[in-house]
Amino acid sequence: DGYDAMTWSFWIKPNSLADDDTILDKWVETGNQRSWRMYIDDSDELALEISSTGANNEIQKTKHDGATPLNLTLNTWWYITVIFNAGTFTVYKNNATNITVDANFGTTLTIFNSSANLLIGDGNVAAMTAFDGLIDDVRIYNRALDTDEIKKNYRHGSAKHKD
Repeated sequence: DGYDAMTWSFWIKPNSLADDDTILDKWVETGNQRSWRMYIDDSDELALEISSTGANNEIQKTKHDGATPLNLTLNTWWYITVIFNAGTFTVYKNNATNITVDANFGTTLTIFNSSANLLIGDGNVAAMTAFDGLIDDVRIYNRALDTDEIKKNYRHGSAKHKD
């Protein structure tokens, strides 16, 4: 039993970008408890890694098919929304107008409902690094938000998240 749609939204303020900075993680390598994890790499790409069975994994990044990276300025607050909907990966930055990247997961159309703990800013995998910066107002939905909902969330949080 898994999810065919999910939305993750959060505010981040990166101090630096290293390789595989974990933002959110619900992933354990052992015991078939992989579900999903999200990280930013040193190329300024946001990656979503998901599993449909708890044992497999598939990764998509924001520069898939030549799309642009996130272009995150350090020491600045950014509102990021990530949507997984029936195999499609879409990323929005700030008020849903800055970046929209659609990438299709080839074989993974649902996300495994793992019993792994949710970690914010760090991960369960040794190769991943902790996020160097601030993470705030994390929201996880078991559905795909529409652009009006994303814009509303951005407006509500933008006053609080000024540099």
